[in-house]
Amino acid sequence: MIMYSHNSLDETLAKIMMFTTCLFLAARISFDGDAVIDELKHYSIGIPEPLFDQARRLRKNTPAIYDSYSFDEIYNHFECKAYAADKSSRPVPSLEQWLFLRKQYKEFVDETASFDDLVSPTLGYAFGNMDEPPPFYAMKSPGKERSLYASRDIKKGEIVHDTTASETLFPDVYAYRRFILSLPKNMVCDVMDWAWTRKLNENGPDYVCLGINISSLIRTADKELNANVRPETNISSIFYATRDIQQYEEILTHFIRLNAE
Repeated sequence: MIMYSHNSLDETLAKIMMFTTCLFLAARISFDGDAVIDELKHYSIGIPEPLFDQARRLRKNTPAIYDSYSFDEIYNHFECKAYAADKSSRPVPSLEQWLFLRKQYKEFVDETASFDDLVSPTLGYAFGNMDEPPPFYAMKSPGKERSLYASRDIKKGEIVHDTTASETLFPDVYAYRRFILSLPKNMVCDVMDWAWTRKLNENGPDYVCLGINISSLIRTADKELNANVRPETNISSIFYATRDIQQYEEILTHFIRLNAE
């Protein structure tokens, strides 16, 4: 139990201990989420409640050892492989969950980010300069992965998905780590599964990208030939139908998910 005294020396030592504790909490909260608060309270560790808020604020500006963890190390730490294998535990995210992810993005990545789309993230995003969603919807079928399905017949060559209208960018992998380490465990695994990298121009750097709406649920086909939507080039943001797609058919693409160190 951390004790605090009114004696000036003790107060000085207490402040040092509090700052050290704050650093500890900043790292723990970043990597294990807010569950660490319940854990510490369970063991009756006498840490003032405001200190947790200080730790969160400090975490935003203080690199922790976890910032050096690779994609695979974070993925393994959160046991994401087991989570991904349990299809029953992966429902289509709710509106509240999408809004939480957007709040965390604004807090940990870009406070100026604006999510003023008139289309709910549970429906996608404003598609084709219209206040209507794209031609797909999200669904989880019994015993299958959650995925996207055509909401109407789609002709070959038709635009199905435009990532520039739906994606958020991370300026670097450190911003991406700050974001995912601010999330609950299962959300970490979801985001790591959804994120991808792409170049904005041929000779430019790779950016980590994420759609904070149902477009992230698009699945990658087991074989490239089975994909029915694809971008024209590796830097294109627009996905076209590679053949006619019937209403209610699953939307499948083929691209490389995030593999950032």
